[in-house]
Amino acid sequence: MQRVNISGGWLARAGNDLLIADDYWVERISISADLQFRWAYDTGDKTHTINQPLYRGDVVYVQSWDGQLVALDVATGAQRWTANVGRSDYFIPLRLDAGVLYAWSSARGVTALQASTGAVLWSVNGDLLGVGDGTAYVVLRDDPESDGILVALRSKAG
Repeated sequence: MQRVNISGGWLARAGNDLLIADDYWVERISISADLQFRWAYDTGDKTHTINQPLYRGDVVYVQSWDGQLVALDVATGAQRWTANVGRSDYFIPLRLDAGVLYAWSSARGVTALQASTGAVLWSVNGDLLGVGDGTAYVVLRDDPESDGILVALRSKAG
């Protein structure tokens, strides 16, 4: 049996590789017969936690506690773009629909970004319930203890 030391944590599969995110690292490990280490990316967030990676196509997206959302090239680990979506006390998984990436933070609520560039399309203080068919379903609240209003927002326009 072969072994590779990893930091553990969140996991996503990319073909014959695993994308592992924990502490302030994202790592790519081959799970083929040779268990080969591919690359690691240091998010720079020393608060020691990042969100579960979201893998689509040739990109992996990760969000750190300090609010940095990063798109990494799966093959090389190179940073494609980064955006600040606000510091968070906990995470809601990243979502992707129709070329729009959605992140949530306790500081800013829901932020919609162009997945290919990281450009912010819109942001609203609310909770993301789901996405689909170019629409984001968000609950808007005056405060966390109050009832909210469910709204449907067009992904590209808000």
